[in-house]
Amino acid sequence: MKTKILMGLMLLLGYVIQGQIQNSLGNTIFFTDRAKQLKFETTANNKSKRIEIGGSGKIEKLFSDYWKSYEYYFNDPVTNEKRETVSTSPGLIGKLAFESNEGLFKSGGRNKFSVEFGFIKGIDKINRYSQRKLAYTFGASAKYSYENRAVLYDTISLTKTRDYPSTFSLNFHSELYPRWSLKGLVIGLTWGYAYETNLSTLTGFQDLPVQFQNIEISSLGDEDGKIGELEYLNNFYFGISTPFFPFKQQENKPGLLNIGLSKVGFVPYLRYTFGGSDIFNPGITMTIIDVSLNKDEFQELFKSSFNIGVDWLRIDNKWSGPVVFIGGTLSALELFDHKKEDIDAEKNIDRKAF
Repeated sequence: MKTKILMGLMLLLGYVIQGQIQNSLGNTIFFTDRAKQLKFETTANNKSKRIEIGGSGKIEKLFSDYWKSYEYYFNDPVTNEKRETVSTSPGLIGKLAFESNEGLFKSGGRNKFSVEFGFIKGIDKINRYSQRKLAYTFGASAKYSYENRAVLYDTISLTKTRDYPSTFSLNFHSELYPRWSLKGLVIGLTWGYAYETNLSTLTGFQDLPVQFQNIEISSLGDEDGKIGELEYLNNFYFGISTPFFPFKQQENKPGLLNIGLSKVGFVPYLRYTFGGSDIFNPGITMTIIDVSLNKDEFQELFKSSFNIGVDWLRIDNKWSGPVVFIGGTLSALELFDHKKEDIDAEKNIDRKAF
């Protein structure tokens, strides 16, 4: 009993200190990957939980000179000092993930493992109020997943079988930081191809006896498997999100309330999967980040956050009820280091003036 309580507290702590923003299925809807980072991600709802560890490393150049590290600046017309606006770097990234259908309130025996590799052109630092051009990030990756057990029940032969499905996907994303008056608003795009199964659309079952039954109701308890035949599908997906941080952090002596509010954002999103499946996924999350995005200062993008959200699934024109979930990202690399660096301090960076 003590072990279970301790594990529960550790999982809860992992969720709370968790900035990648995800939906209830664990799909990332807004990326904050950078060229140098070590991070931990979690997502949990009432039916499943997901834990991921990822790391990335800077490289001097990727593909061409365009994919080098750059830092943009301009000369302040008043003080004639250099003011940095955006710095970007390319990098290689790798991720390992574990997903289980043991949720916050339910448990089961189905586990999924995945590995992912790719590259990114990430933003290291940005000053939204001194921006002079469109800033953006871009990433691409390949992902392979393996599930250790999928129990299927055939209603014709009245038999159960086990399968061990594996899936593959090609994933792309871009985040746009336009130069506009709404400094706290950005745009996230995700798209890609997935060779995956129909397990998420099949109806679940539980082995008899049921936990409770009378002439009116029965309690099915935890899910033991799926009813139907396992199929592999060729799917494509596209998603858009618009993180918005409505409260600006004051420049001179901000109070605790102002600092706290400036780190709160709202992220409405839509994700649509088509091809072999027809899944429409709208939702919204509230996120609390470690560094305000709505601030007049050259600073790193937020590294860690806690997210709580709600979304809906429309699968083959049938809507699910609202799904509430929590999660987010903890970045362990330079977690407490938000110091402002001199523009000439770092090497292997090309600097360009506006």
